[in-house]
Amino acid sequence: MKKINRFSPALVLVVGLIISSTLVVSAQQSPATAPQGVRVGSASANIVFPVAELGNCKNQGECRGFCNRKENIQACVSYAEKNGMISAEDASRARGFADALAGEAPGGCTDKDQCEKYCEGTAHMDECVAFAEKHNLISREDLAQAKKVAQALRSGKNLPGGCRDKVSCENYCSDADHAEECLSFAESAGMLSPEVLAEAKKVLPLIRAGKSPGKCKNKSECETYCADNSHFEECINFAEEAGFVGREEAVMARKVGGKGPGGCRSQQSCEDYCN
Repeated sequence: MKKINRFSPALVLVVGLIISSTLVVSAQQSPATAPQGVRVGSASANIVFPVAELGNCKNQGECRGFCNRKENIQACVSYAEKNGMISAEDASRARGFADALAGEAPGGCTDKDQCEKYCEGTAHMDECVAFAEKHNLISREDLAQAKKVAQALRSGKNLPGGCRDKVSCENYCSDADHAEECLSFAESAGMLSPEVLAEAKKVLPLIRAGKSPGKCKNKSECETYCADNSHFEECINFAEEAGFVGREEAVMARKVGGKGPGGCRSQQSCEDYCN
C-alpha cells in the first residue's frame, strides 16, 4: 500500500513538512507539557456533574482547576483512563509526571502551566529535556530530535531567524523565503534523514522559482491547493518534475486520479480500507 501513498498530492509538501514538523514541533515542543491532564467534558465520556471523583466539581471550569493541581493529578488520570478519555500509555506518562512534580521538576514548577511557561523557550532546554527523558514524558523520536537541537544550540548555532519557541519558529519557518535557512539548521543539527534532506533540496529551487502548485509557499497552502481534485494534474506534474515519483508511477497516479481503493488518499487510509 506504500506506493498508493506516494500518489497523493501531499508528497509535494516535503519542505513544509520538514519545517513545520521536524524543526518546530519535535525540537521546540516543551518536554514538560507532554501529559495534558484530563479534558473533562470530552465527547468520549458521558460526564454527569458534580463529579465525585474530582472533588465534586460542578462544571468543566471547576474540574479543570481541580485537575491542574499536582496533588490531584493521580485522581484525574485514573478518572480519565477509566472513562476512556486517555490511553493507557498517556495515563502512565501522566502518572510519571505527577510523581516528578513532587520532586525535581524543572525550575521548581508545581503544575502544568508553570512547567509549560518555564520550558517554553530554549533557555532551559537542557534541563527540561533531561527531565522529560528521566520520566519518559515524550516519545523516543521526539526526545532524540530535542537532544539534537539542544546540542546544536550548545555548539553555538542559532535557531532560524532568532526564533525562541514553537510559535515564533513556526511563524518564521512557514515562510518559503526562510526555507533554506530553516533547512540548513535542520541539516546541521542532524535532524533529517538523507532521503528527506535530498527531497527537500529538490523541491526548494522549484518553490523559489514559483513552480510549486498554485505557487503555494508553505505546507498549509500547498495542502489546501492539492486537496482540490481539479488541481491534481498540476500537483502530479510537480511531483514528477521534482523527482518524487517516477514516470510509471505518475502514469498510474493519473489513471486512478490520485486515489486508491475506496477513494483513499494516504497510506494509512488505504491500509485501513484494504485491511
